[in-house]
Parts: sequence; structure tokens; C-alpha cells
Amino acid sequence: MNSLSELKAERERLRVLSYKFRADHVPSSGGKLSAAVITRSISTFLGNQIISGGINATDILNYLKERQLVKGYRNAFFKPVFIAQTDQDIVLFRITGNGSHQTPPVYHICQLCAVGFKNHRGIADHTKSPAHINKTESTISKISNSATDQYQCPFSDCTFASSSKQEVVRHIKQDKTREFDTAAMVFKHAEVEYLWRCEHCNISIPKTLQAQHTAGRKHRQNLQSPGYSEQRERLLENKNGVEVEIIGGKSVVLALKESKDVVMQLTNTSTSSVILESYRLKHDMPSVILSNDGEREIPPQGVCQVTVNIRLTVPGRTKVPVLFSFCKDKWISFEIMSEIEANGVYNPQLYLEHEQTEPYRKPTRLKEMKLPIVESDFLPEFENSCELVMSLQLKRYPVPQHIKELIRSNLPRDTILESLNMNELSTRTYESHFNNLLYLEQFQMKKDIEYYTMEDAQMRKEARTGLIRLTVPGLAEKRPSVLRGDRLLASDGTTKYRGHVHDVSLLDVSLGFAKRFRDNFINGSKHTIQFLINPLPQEVAHRAISMTDSYKEILFPVAEKMPSQSPLDMSLRLFTKEIETNKEQLTAIQHIVKGTSRPAPYLIFGPPGTGKTTTLVEAIKQVYRECPHSRILACAPQNAAADLVTEKLLRHIDMKDIMRLQAMSRTYTAIERQEVKDVSNYRSDNFSHSFKGGDKKIYFPNKEQLMKKRILVVTLVTAGRLVSGELDGHFTHIFIDEAGHATEPETIIPIANLLKRPDGQLVLAGDPKQLGPIIRSTVAVQGGLGVSLLERLMNENLYKRDQTTQEFNPNYVTKLLQNFRSHPDILKVPNQLFYDNELQVFADRLQRERFCRWEGLPTPGFPMIFHGIVGEEKQEKASPSWFNPNEIDLVGHYVQLLMECKSPKVEPHQIGVISPYHQQVKKIADTMVRLNLNQRGVTSTKHEKIAVGSVEKFQGDEREVIIISTVRSQDASLEHDRKFNLGFVGNPKRFNVAVTRSKALLIVIGNPNVLCQDRNWWKLIKHIKDGGGYKGCPLPDNFETMATSDNIEDMMREVEQLLLQNNRSNSDETNVNDEASIYQQYADLEWRRSDA
Repeated sequence: MNSLSELKAERERLRVLSYKFRADHVPSSGGKLSAAVITRSISTFLGNQIISGGINATDILNYLKERQLVKGYRNAFFKPVFIAQTDQDIVLFRITGNGSHQTPPVYHICQLCAVGFKNHRGIADHTKSPAHINKTESTISKISNSATDQYQCPFSDCTFASSSKQEVVRHIKQDKTREFDTAAMVFKHAEVEYLWRCEHCNISIPKTLQAQHTAGRKHRQNLQSPGYSEQRERLLENKNGVEVEIIGGKSVVLALKESKDVVMQLTNTSTSSVILESYRLKHDMPSVILSNDGEREIPPQGVCQVTVNIRLTVPGRTKVPVLFSFCKDKWISFEIMSEIEANGVYNPQLYLEHEQTEPYRKPTRLKEMKLPIVESDFLPEFENSCELVMSLQLKRYPVPQHIKELIRSNLPRDTILESLNMNELSTRTYESHFNNLLYLEQFQMKKDIEYYTMEDAQMRKEARTGLIRLTVPGLAEKRPSVLRGDRLLASDGTTKYRGHVHDVSLLDVSLGFAKRFRDNFINGSKHTIQFLINPLPQEVAHRAISMTDSYKEILFPVAEKMPSQSPLDMSLRLFTKEIETNKEQLTAIQHIVKGTSRPAPYLIFGPPGTGKTTTLVEAIKQVYRECPHSRILACAPQNAAADLVTEKLLRHIDMKDIMRLQAMSRTYTAIERQEVKDVSNYRSDNFSHSFKGGDKKIYFPNKEQLMKKRILVVTLVTAGRLVSGELDGHFTHIFIDEAGHATEPETIIPIANLLKRPDGQLVLAGDPKQLGPIIRSTVAVQGGLGVSLLERLMNENLYKRDQTTQEFNPNYVTKLLQNFRSHPDILKVPNQLFYDNELQVFADRLQRERFCRWEGLPTPGFPMIFHGIVGEEKQEKASPSWFNPNEIDLVGHYVQLLMECKSPKVEPHQIGVISPYHQQVKKIADTMVRLNLNQRGVTSTKHEKIAVGSVEKFQGDEREVIIISTVRSQDASLEHDRKFNLGFVGNPKRFNVAVTRSKALLIVIGNPNVLCQDRNWWKLIKHIKDGGGYKGCPLPDNFETMATSDNIEDMMREVEQLLLQNNRSNSDETNVNDEASIYQQYADLEWRRSDA
């Protein structure tokens, strides 16, 4: 292929799209590629003949060389490429010629005279010159075999029927802006219209694809992401001695509907005058007015000013791009763009207080010093308060050296798992599989807790007790989590002293150190404090794994081995009368009491608001009454869930038959309900060997006392103490609520050795479609540690729907269907996405329709709002967590509207605010205090305040009103969040939990351009838009078809991933190293663990 017309014809025949083909797709050396390397790379990925009858790689290079577009192949490299797509092939190529990431400047070329000019004035003057006119007339050719005089334009396919050449000459003269773009290999001519150039993306594409491109992700990314487009970066640079400055700074904060003048100053620092020819907005903005005084001359060292008047009516961040056109001397014309970042907010003062104070800097990891450790002789009193004889001792499970070396080797996750022979889970590999996963998680937890190491920490000594007091930043937020009985190390540079935590308050911990440390301690002395992981949860999980040989039919149930069941025919006297009309709840309870699944576990699949805890508690009560010889162990991963089960049981069961076994680390005052305190393992002061907690002290009963109780309620980890006490096979029934929140090793802690064999009954209640346990090790996540036992069993054939009837087998599993929480409009999308559209609305009509006439609704009767806002995500100080000041301002506005509402009257405790990032949660909570939104004339208690928290905190909770702040506002952030399961986008379980917490009103605040890239979010926004609940910034132009049409850019991203598969080991983000986890570095999650 050796002519421009042939190249044009070939491009026109193909669909040419823009795509990014990164340099690391092909072998390179220092970013330079030889012709042979380019040809070989194209051949490797696409085949030597790129398309049938199409362009050969060598042809491309030769074409460029012949036209001196590449001065030697060494400077050639791959950049954004053309994709030529036929029915059979996708072709990716583009070669640019200057060896840098800057596109060569566009020259105005006179093809006839073979001369170029840098600006329009130069080419205009040239076309009027005698030399050019003479050359033009001499090259106009008459078309042969023509009946009339016809002349051919030398630059286009235009022909002219005329008795003179002058018409052709005039035609050529009018075409004064023929341009040749060396990067895109595109000639621009007035008569050539099939290519359209996008200056934002620096590409040329067929005009037929212009609409698709401008609505696409990459184009929007270039418009939104600062620094993304090279063309934009060049425009933003000061040049030729002209400097553009925004007086007062480029960021402007203004109250909505109030106008503000912004002054832009232009300074000429050169030695010659510059003419400001014009200035304008880069694109139309009705809310912005420019003063326009016409063309102005700026003398050397002179200045001039331009005033921009801005008035915003929609909250959010708006960029106001002002483009200045200059002329300097005869041959130089240039443009400079400056952007004003206007933020329209409801409360400017509060917004500015939430602005970034200091930029985020990743904390420097302190090198751990090998120092001698002095153990403490000052132990908490409750260490000796356990009366249960630990017949089965708990071993230590340090991380094996070979696993440490694997992690530190910087290998990809797949390679590490393969090295540990973790290809599949079976009865044969069960113990080694989960032991290895726990080791991986232990290693990562140790690295993450090091994040909280305190340098130069000052402590003080309590004169009365001899304890050392330490203030811990973030303690109240469980960053880190420190409980009574935990240990930490204090170093003076020569020795490490182990301290035991005796007491924990809101900000401080009281520590017991060795006598040597206490005697030499000076108040205010500085130490390095190193927090340590409590090994108990991991150790009891390791032990449980080693004891599962007798429970294979529970962990790997097979239908063929299950005994046949007779038809269920039983009536029950229900404690909760409402269950009589709930078919699914009643069915589950009947099968549990009958034991139809034994020895396999029985699963209660409880979608949001369907009453799974109510069902589980009713089943416990029925077993308690119908099976007089039963012994029941009720468990949950966290204390709050275990307390709730206890509270519900006490409504109908004598308290003498129940004991709530609290962990030794839990104080009496930490329990909220008095009835739960009354059946917990605390006693009065006159008993010895106990620890004071308010007016009661904790103890752990002996084996005989425990075995007298019909029902014990514990957390999963605390159940490990019962295993140590050798209550072997004591429990006929074990119930685990919120089973989806726990890892599989945690779930089997109360099962191994405690469940009666072979006919004990295990019942798991939870929702596999909601969030599972938080796992910090990405390798452990990939290995399956984040999959709960409940979720794994739901994927086994025994618990799947019957392929013929599409029903679950009620002998083994029941899916609850009646939702008692949400308004039908709020429930609709998650019901469709996650629950096969089977959930039925049973929420009280008066409660669910409370806000259907609220004045803040865009459409009365539709209690959902999506408020689109373009904000800015930020980090600050030492926290890697993200926050978005624009969304914080908008959340405050909505809460104020709600609290000012007369009908319906809204109390603070009825409102919940959810955000996936800790820093956003923290700043929103501060806003609620600053705006005095937590009070109605009296000081609010904990339960009267607006609840602000992460999705994890809200799982299992509900509020009349839920406001969701999504935070992320840039496309570039999404791939990172998707990859590491952060934020909302790409995380269906987190999305599901967030949108199902609301009873009567759901308000979502976020950037639709970002969220619409996730199919689940697109469906929610589409539903809200169709219901009339959308407001705020405009939706993407192609919104209606974003999730339904074939997205060519998504397809190309998949192609890129395929090409990258062989190179993944070179990516730092996909490899594992000896660093804090991605959750610790970016999400700054609350330090959560199963309560012990």
C-alpha cells in the first residue's frame, strides 16, 4: 500500500475506533522499539497479515518511512491505536513518530508547494502569494475523454465543468486550512468529511461513530479526569512568555444561586508584545458570563485582566475552561487554557472546613528491631477467673516459614496458591486447605496491625493501680481494635516490654507491665508502641479444622447418603403468632424440629427484612419445648447478634434455662439490655478471682454448671472455650445466626467436638447474597476464605433449586420470601437482581408510605431519590481513606430538610447515612454534630442519634430513611476499586446491603457517570429515573442503552485483558508482597474480628 488514497479507502472500508494499546503489550527496551520488534509484535498478537487483503505491518512502517513521518524506526512506539474491525477480526495498531508521549504539533501544510506553517495566518498569507497561485494553475489537470471541459482539483476528488481554470483556482484558495496530523496519519481537507477529530481524546474516527464516541467511557474520562488528555495538558501550559493566573486561586466555592466574579490575570513576561485575539469558553455554559473587551495588546512585562461571572444552581464541582487565543509576531499563534474549579454548595463555610488540610502521604513503615522482650508479671484479674477446666489445651499455630517466604517472594496470587496445592477443596484436602488460608490471613493481619505502630508515644502512670495509661488515636473507631486481655509491646530502643491490657476506655488503655518497667517508668517518657494480633480466634479455628474428621457429612453433604424422609405432617403451637401466616417461616421451623436434613445442615436463606433471626429463634423455642432432652447451642459471629438472639429467647423461655456466655474481654457495662445482663456470666463482688466490670465481675462457669443449662448462647470464638472444656457431643442442636458473616473455619469452631454424633442437627441462617466476612489477605480471598460455609453449601447440589420444578428442597433449605421492611419501590431492584423477583412486600403500609408525600421528593408517591453530583474525591494526612466534600455538603442538606419537616416528623434515630469509606463516614458524622442535627431540644443518647457508618456496620440494621454517599467521582478510580473489592462499584454484595436498609425513603448521592458503569447501579438509577426520582447533574447521553447495547469499549477492555494475561506477573498490584493489605492502605477499614 503506497498511496494516500488507498490508505483512505482501506480505512473507510473498515470501522476505525480508538483504543489504548499500551507499550507493555509488546517487548521493549527503554521504551524504544525497532522495526523488527514492531513487526514481530504485531505478528505475534494479530498475525502477520492483519486482515485479509488488508494492511501488513511492514507496509505501515514503510509507508511512514517513505513520508518521513518516522525518522528511523527506533523512535517508533505503540500508543493509542486504531482498531480495524471486520466481521472476523479485531485489529489493534497505531504507530506515532516522535518517541515521546506528546503528539506532534499540527502544521498547516500546503501540499502543492510542500511547505508548512505553524498557524492559520502563515498559510493564509502563503495562499495569496504569486508563487502559490502560479503553482496552482500549473497543476490543475484537464480530465481526458471528457465531452466538456472538466478540471480536477489536485487535492481532492472534486471536478469542475468550466471553460476556465479560475473556478478551480478559487476553490483551492478557499481551502486555506489543509492540515496534516503526523500522529494520526490523517489529511484534513474541506472536501474530506468521513473522519472526525476529537481534540479531547486526540484521535480521529469516522463521523458515523462520533455520537458513540462522545457518549463513551473514555471520552467522558478525558473530559473529567485532570491530566488525562495530553492535548488538554498542552493547552493548560503557559507558553511563549504568557502566564495566566486566577486571582485568589483556581478553586472557587460559592453558595448555590449566588453569583461570583472571578478575575483572571494575563501577564506577558517576554520582551515583545503579545496580542490577545480572543477568549471564550471551551464549551457552552449558560451559568457563566465572560466580559469581552475585544482584541487587546499586552506589552512586554504588561498585564491584562478578564472577569468571569459564575452562578451555579446545581450542587457539585464544575470546571469552567476559558480558552485564550494569542498572536505573537507574524509567525506565532498559540492558545492557553485555564480552568476555574467552581464548587456549588449549600454551606460554603462547612465545605471549606472539610476541604483537604494536608495531602495524603503513605506512612513510613518502621523497621522492626530485634530486641529482647521482657514479659509482664502484672496480669488482668480475669485471667484467673475461668472455673472451666481446660482439659483440651490450645496449641500455638505460628505461620510456617515456607508460607512467609512465598508471600515475600512477590509472586502472583495464583502462583502462591498453586505452590500450596490449593486447587480444590475436598474431604482429603480440607485441613491443609483451610490451615494454609488461615496462615495467609494471619500473616496479613500482622502486617496490617503494624500500620498503627506509634512512635514517640507518651504514657503516664496511675498512682493508685500502678497501671500505665496510653492514649490511642482511633481507638473509639476500632482503628485499631484493642480489647481487655490483648497484648502490646513498648520499646525504649534497647528492650521491648510486653504489656497486658487491663482496661479500655473511649480513648485510652490501661496496661500492666513487668515490675522492672514500672519501677523505672517516668511520666511523659517516650516509647515505640507496637500493637499485636490476638491469636485466640485464629488458634481455635485451626484446632477446629483439625477435628473435622467425624463431621464430613456435615461439611460435604451428599444427597445419596441422606436418609429418606417421610412426608412432613406436624402442627406446632407457635410462640410468635405472626408466623402462622408466613408459609416459608413455618415450613423452615417444622423441618428443623423434625430434623429432616440430618446429618446435613439445615439452611435458612433469609433475604433482607424477611425475619431470618425471628425464624431461627422460633425454631430454637420449638426444639426447646418439643424435644425435652435437647441441649441447644446458639451462636453468632458478633456479640450484638448473640445478644439479640438472647433477648428474643427470653421473651418465652425461663431465664434459669438460658446462659449468655460472654467473653472474658467484655465488660458488664458494654451490654445494653438488662435482661441479657441478667443471664450473662457476671456475678457480685464477693467472689474472688474476678474482674470488675461496673458492679459485676465476669467469670467462666465450670463444666457441671454449663451442662445444666438447656440453652447456651455464645459467639463463635467463645465457643472454643467449650471445646477446651471437653463438652464433647453435648449439644443436640447448634444454631448459627448471621452465618454468612463468618469464615468457614470460624463457623466450625462450635461444631467440632460439641455437636452430638451422628444425629446432631446444625442450622445455619443467613443470606449468601449479602456481605461475607472481611478478609485482608488478597491471596486468602482468592483461595476462598471469604466464602462462608453457608454460601459454599448453597452452591452444592443438595441445596440448589430442582432443575425441573425450580424449587428448593424444603427438607434441607428454605428461602424466606415475605419482606417486612421496605416500600415496594425500594425493594424492586434488589429483588430483581439478587432474589429472582420472589420477595413479597409485607411491610406495614402506613410505615412504608410515611414519606410518599414528603415535600423533598421530586415526584410525590415515589420515595426514592438519586441526586447526581460531580464532586471530587480526596485523601488527607495519614489516612488513605477517601472523602468527597461535595457529597458531604449534600448529605447535610438532605438531613436538614428531613429534620425541618413537619409532616412526617422525623427523629434523628430514624435516619441512617451509609458510605463505603471511613474518612467520609467520619466527616459526615462531624457534619451532623456541627449542624446540630442530632438533637431535638435535649442531649441525644447513642440510640437517639443519626447513625452514620460503613455498609459493614449497617448489615443487619434498618432505618426509616437511608442516605447513601458513594464518594467515588472519577472513572480512573474504578478499576482499582473493582480489582480490590473496595467501594460500591463492582461489588454486588455491598450494593445489595446498602440499598436494602431503608424502610420508607432511600436517597442516593453520587456521580452517575461513574456509577452507571456498574450494571447493578445502572439498573437502580434507571429505576429511579423512570419513577421520577432523578435530579442533579445530567445523565450520560447514552444512558438508556448503556447496559443493554454491545459496548465496544468494554469489549476492547476484555481484549486488552487477554493480551495482558502473559504479563500479569510484572504488575505490582497483582502480586503479593510484604506490605499492608490493600484494605488497610486505601479503605482504612474498621479493625473487625470475630468477638471472643
